[in-house]
Amino acid sequence: EDKMGLMKLRFKRHRWFPKVLKTRDPLVFSLGWRRFQSIPVYAIEDHNRRLRMLKYTPEHAHCVA
Repeated sequence: EDKMGLMKLRFKRHRWFPKVLKTRDPLVFSLGWRRFQSIPVYAIEDHNRRLRMLKYTPEHAHCVA
């Protein structure tokens, strides 16, 4: 449980969350009864399947974290 891992997930900010999320800000994810702290990097996938890094989460769209 103390090892470093990598997750790739599709992410969308909830419309009631007041702030815009910034890349490399720590977040706490709750999966079942476990909690993980992570430092996500947000990106959008291009039409040619390339990932472009984002500085902030998009307002009303999904991104990859």
